[in-house]
Amino acid sequence: MIKNNKKIVIAGAGSIGCYVGGMLASGGANVVFLARSRIANDLSNKGLHLSDWTGIEVKLPADQLNISTGASVLTDADLILICVKSKDSIEMATAILNSGNTKATIFSCQNGVSNVPTIKSVLSNHIVLPVMVPYNVVYEVGGHFHCGTEGQLYCQDHHNATPLQEAAQNGNLGFELRPDMMSVLWGKYKHLTQPTNRIG
Repeated sequence: MIKNNKKIVIAGAGSIGCYVGGMLASGGANVVFLARSRIANDLSNKGLHLSDWTGIEVKLPADQLNISTGASVLTDADLILICVKSKDSIEMATAILNSGNTKATIFSCQNGVSNVPTIKSVLSNHIVLPVMVPYNVVYEVGGHFHCGTEGQLYCQDHHNATPLQEAAQNGNLGFELRPDMMSVLWGKYKHLTQPTNRIG
Protein backbone atom coordinates (compact mmCIF):
# COMPACT_ATOMS: atom_id res chain seq x y z
CA MET A 1 0.00 0.00 0.00
CA ILE A 2 1.29 3.45 -0.94
CA LYS A 3 1.53 5.62 2.16
CA ASN A 4 2.57 8.73 0.28
CA ASN A 5 2.43 10.11 -3.23
CA LYS A 6 5.88 11.61 -3.39
CA LYS A 7 6.99 12.56 -6.88
CA ILE A 8 9.97 10.47 -7.97
CA VAL A 9 11.90 11.68 -11.02
CA ILE A 10 14.24 9.30 -12.83
CA ALA A 11 16.85 11.80 -13.99
CA GLY A 12 18.43 10.03 -16.91
CA ALA A 13 16.02 7.28 -17.95
CA GLY A 14 18.38 4.92 -19.73
CA SER A 15 18.60 1.18 -19.10
CA ILE A 16 19.07 1.33 -15.32
CA GLY A 17 16.73 4.29 -14.90
CA CYS A 18 13.91 2.69 -16.90
CA TYR A 19 14.25 -0.64 -15.11
CA VAL A 20 14.37 0.82 -11.59
CA GLY A 21 11.75 3.47 -12.36
CA GLY A 22 9.50 0.95 -14.05
CA MET A 23 9.60 -1.41 -11.08
CA LEU A 24 8.80 1.48 -8.74
CA ALA A 25 5.90 2.56 -10.99
CA SER A 26 4.57 -1.01 -11.11
CA GLY A 27 4.11 -0.80 -7.34
CA GLY A 28 2.05 2.37 -7.61
CA ALA A 29 4.76 5.00 -7.08
CA ASN A 30 4.39 8.41 -8.72
CA VAL A 31 7.29 8.14 -11.17
CA VAL A 32 8.31 10.57 -13.91
CA PHE A 33 10.88 9.47 -16.48
CA LEU A 34 13.19 12.28 -17.64
CA ALA A 35 14.61 10.81 -20.83
CA ARG A 36 16.31 11.70 -24.06
CA SER A 37 14.12 11.85 -27.14
CA ARG A 38 14.82 8.33 -28.43
CA ILE A 39 13.88 6.59 -25.18
CA ALA A 40 10.97 8.97 -24.60
CA ASN A 41 9.58 8.17 -28.04
CA ASP A 42 9.97 4.43 -27.52
CA LEU A 43 8.19 4.50 -24.15
CA SER A 44 5.45 6.79 -25.47
CA ASN A 45 4.77 4.46 -28.39
CA LYS A 46 5.51 1.02 -26.94
CA GLY A 47 5.08 1.35 -23.19
CA LEU A 48 7.53 -0.26 -20.80
CA HIS A 49 8.30 -3.99 -20.68
CA LEU A 50 10.57 -5.23 -17.89
CA SER A 51 11.96 -8.72 -17.41
CA ASP A 52 14.65 -10.35 -15.32
CA TRP A 53 16.77 -13.47 -15.12
CA THR A 54 14.26 -15.24 -12.86
CA GLY A 55 11.47 -14.98 -15.43
CA ILE A 56 9.60 -12.00 -13.96
CA GLU A 57 7.67 -9.99 -16.56
CA VAL A 58 6.23 -6.53 -15.89
CA LYS A 59 4.38 -4.56 -18.57
CA LEU A 60 3.26 -0.95 -18.21
CA PRO A 61 1.25 0.52 -21.10
CA ALA A 62 2.26 3.88 -22.47
CA ASP A 63 -0.83 5.62 -21.11
CA GLN A 64 0.24 4.68 -17.58
CA LEU A 65 3.68 6.26 -17.92
CA ASN A 66 4.69 9.85 -17.18
CA ILE A 67 7.50 10.69 -19.60
CA SER A 68 9.25 13.99 -20.24
CA THR A 69 12.23 15.34 -22.13
CA GLY A 70 12.16 18.67 -20.28
CA ALA A 71 13.98 19.48 -17.04
CA SER A 72 10.98 21.39 -15.70
CA VAL A 73 9.71 18.09 -14.22
CA LEU A 74 12.53 18.41 -11.68
CA THR A 75 11.09 21.55 -10.10
CA ASP A 76 8.58 19.92 -7.74
CA ALA A 77 10.19 16.50 -7.39
CA ASP A 78 10.43 15.02 -3.89
CA LEU A 79 12.94 12.30 -4.77
CA ILE A 80 15.36 12.46 -7.70
CA LEU A 81 17.25 9.36 -8.83
CA ILE A 82 20.26 10.43 -10.88
CA CYS A 83 20.95 7.61 -13.32
CA VAL A 84 23.23 9.34 -15.83
CA LYS A 85 26.86 8.37 -16.40
CA SER A 86 29.37 9.86 -13.98
CA LYS A 87 30.72 12.25 -16.61
CA ASP A 88 27.26 13.84 -16.83
CA SER A 89 26.81 14.33 -13.06
CA ILE A 90 27.61 18.04 -13.10
CA GLU A 91 25.25 18.65 -16.02
CA MET A 92 22.35 16.88 -14.30
CA ALA A 93 23.05 18.49 -10.93
CA THR A 94 23.09 21.89 -12.63
CA ALA A 95 19.74 21.12 -14.29
CA ILE A 96 18.29 20.34 -10.87
CA LEU A 97 19.71 23.56 -9.44
CA ASN A 98 18.40 25.64 -12.35
CA SER A 99 14.96 24.06 -12.00
CA GLY A 100 14.57 25.83 -8.68
CA ASN A 101 14.10 22.62 -6.72
CA THR A 102 15.16 23.13 -3.10
CA LYS A 103 13.50 20.18 -1.34
CA ALA A 104 14.29 16.95 -3.18
CA THR A 105 16.41 14.19 -1.73
CA ILE A 106 18.91 13.19 -4.40
CA PHE A 107 19.94 9.57 -4.94
CA SER A 108 23.06 8.88 -7.00
CA CYS A 109 22.39 5.56 -8.78
CA GLN A 110 25.72 5.62 -10.61
CA ASN A 111 28.92 3.61 -10.86
CA GLY A 112 31.95 5.01 -9.06
CA VAL A 113 32.83 6.42 -5.66
CA SER A 114 33.01 10.17 -6.31
CA ASN A 115 29.54 10.97 -7.66
CA VAL A 116 28.04 12.15 -4.37
CA PRO A 117 30.71 14.82 -3.66
CA THR A 118 30.56 15.88 -7.32
CA ILE A 119 26.79 16.35 -7.12
CA LYS A 120 27.09 18.04 -3.71
CA SER A 121 29.52 20.56 -5.20
CA VAL A 122 26.56 21.90 -7.18
CA LEU A 123 23.66 21.01 -4.88
CA SER A 124 25.22 21.94 -1.56
CA ASN A 125 21.86 22.45 0.18
CA HIS A 126 20.40 19.09 -0.84
CA ILE A 127 20.72 15.73 0.85
CA VAL A 128 22.55 13.49 -1.61
CA LEU A 129 22.65 9.75 -0.91
CA PRO A 130 24.65 7.06 -2.74
CA VAL A 131 22.89 4.03 -4.19
CA MET A 132 24.74 1.01 -5.49
CA VAL A 133 23.12 -0.76 -8.45
CA PRO A 134 24.65 -4.25 -8.67
CA TYR A 135 22.94 -5.62 -11.74
CA ASN A 136 23.21 -5.20 -15.49
CA VAL A 137 20.21 -4.10 -17.53
CA VAL A 138 20.10 -4.37 -21.32
CA TYR A 139 17.78 -2.44 -23.58
CA GLU A 140 16.53 -5.01 -26.04
CA VAL A 141 13.87 -3.50 -28.32
CA GLY A 142 10.60 -1.58 -28.25
CA GLY A 143 10.69 -0.42 -24.63
CA HIS A 144 11.89 -3.80 -23.34
CA PHE A 145 14.56 -3.71 -20.61
CA HIS A 146 16.02 -6.98 -19.31
CA CYS A 147 17.87 -7.40 -16.02
CA GLY A 148 20.23 -10.29 -16.58
CA THR A 149 21.93 -10.59 -13.20
CA GLU A 150 20.83 -10.89 -9.57
CA GLY A 151 21.19 -8.34 -6.81
CA GLN A 152 19.38 -5.57 -4.96
CA LEU A 153 19.85 -1.85 -4.51
CA TYR A 154 21.93 -0.67 -1.56
CA CYS A 155 21.38 2.85 -0.25
CA GLN A 156 22.94 4.97 2.47
CA ASP A 157 20.96 4.57 5.69
CA HIS A 158 19.15 7.89 6.18
CA HIS A 159 15.61 8.76 7.24
CA ASN A 160 15.09 10.60 3.92
CA ALA A 161 15.58 7.28 2.12
CA THR A 162 12.53 5.71 3.78
CA PRO A 163 10.01 6.80 1.09
CA LEU A 164 12.18 5.24 -1.61
CA GLN A 165 12.58 2.08 0.43
CA GLU A 166 8.79 1.82 0.79
CA ALA A 167 8.26 2.40 -2.95
CA ALA A 168 10.86 -0.26 -3.76
CA GLN A 169 9.17 -2.77 -1.47
CA ASN A 170 5.79 -2.10 -3.13
CA GLY A 171 7.37 -2.62 -6.54
CA ASN A 172 9.15 -5.88 -5.58
CA LEU A 173 12.47 -4.15 -6.11
CA GLY A 174 15.18 -5.33 -3.73
CA PHE A 175 16.37 -2.44 -1.56
CA GLU A 176 18.52 -2.37 1.57
CA LEU A 177 19.69 0.54 3.71
CA ARG A 178 23.35 0.29 4.69
CA PRO A 179 25.43 2.38 7.10
CA ASP A 180 28.67 1.52 5.28
CA MET A 181 27.96 2.64 1.73
CA MET A 182 31.50 3.79 0.98
CA SER A 183 32.82 0.26 1.54
CA VAL A 184 29.97 -1.11 -0.60
CA LEU A 185 30.79 1.34 -3.40
CA TRP A 186 34.52 0.64 -3.19
CA GLY A 187 33.81 -3.09 -3.36
CA LYS A 188 31.94 -2.70 -6.63
CA TYR A 189 34.50 -0.20 -7.99
CA LYS A 190 37.40 -2.59 -7.33
CA HIS A 191 35.45 -5.41 -8.98
CA LEU A 192 34.75 -3.31 -12.09
CA THR A 193 38.33 -2.07 -12.40
CA GLN A 194 40.07 -5.38 -11.64
CA PRO A 195 42.04 -6.52 -14.70
CA THR A 196 40.85 -9.70 -16.37
CA ASN A 197 43.32 -12.56 -16.29
CA ARG A 198 43.74 -14.10 -19.71
CA ILE A 199 45.61 -17.18 -20.80
CA GLY A 200 47.52 -17.11 -24.04
